[in-house]
Parts: sequence; structure tokens; C-alpha cells
Amino acid sequence: MIMQIPGINILAKADRGAFFHFEVVADSEQVESATTALIAHLPELGEVSILEPGGAECYRECRRIGNELQIKRGCRGAHGTWQKATLAESVNWLADGMRLSAKNPRREQCIMSLPHGSFS
Repeated sequence: MIMQIPGINILAKADRGAFFHFEVVADSEQVESATTALIAHLPELGEVSILEPGGAECYRECRRIGNELQIKRGCRGAHGTWQKATLAESVNWLADGMRLSAKNPRREQCIMSLPHGSFS
């Protein structure tokens, strides 16, 4: 299932009550395909957040609500509005951050939040 996606490595896992949070990184040779698979397999209420390249301390986020994908940009103290997106738009939205994370996973973290019981 979601935890067995080729090209995605788990760096850390934490139980946050109703959700598990995972620090994940894509293999540098498989960023596009790994990001596509990660988003395509997000369960209901699953979310991916990646630090946006640049110095603004903002995150690019993607989540699944029902059959719909949504994206937004969230910055310190300011939260963007979720917007409906296609799979291709969602991958494009996260791709730059995923590439940066693949080069430096300890500095540029990608966080995946999954509800309990949504993966095996």
C-alpha cells in the first residue's frame, strides 16, 4: 500500500493521536514518479507538506478529501485556501520541493500525515 511506494524512503515516523506523521524523501533518480505515486495513493484525509524552495518559510501542501485532491500554500502565521487540483497539478505543485528534499533530506523535510488505519 502507501508505505511501499518505490522511490519513497521513510526517515522517521511519529504517532500524533489521530494521525501518523512520516518524514519521507524521494530517491533523487525517481522524484517525479515517486511524487506521482505518493499523491495518487493518498488515502482519505491524507496530506503531504513540503518546504517551499526559497527563504519564505512556506510550505506547499496537497491533501485528499473524498476523491478530490486539493493544494495550498501555507506560510508562517498565514494559511492559504485549499484549491481543487488534478493529479498532474498536485505533482507539479510539490515537485520543486521534492527535488530539493531528495538532495538534502535532513534540511528540506517532506511530511506525510495519514489517518490511523489508512495503510498497512
